[in-house]
Amino acid sequence: MTQRDIGAEIISGLEEIATWEKSEIELKTTELKLPKSTDVVNILERMSVSSVNKGETLL
Repeated sequence: MTQRDIGAEIISGLEEIATWEKSEIELKTTELKLPKSTDVVNILERMSVSSVNKGETLL
């Protein structure tokens, strides 16, 4: 198995983000639609999350 230089990969990624923010390169981006706060309760109920765990889940 090849050894990875995680530090170098992180720095490379941060440099890539900085370049993208300057509009010097184009990166694939995805926009997500976040649920309304009222939808969160319904989602948690469908996931069968108990009320005790809801607070822990949302933190």
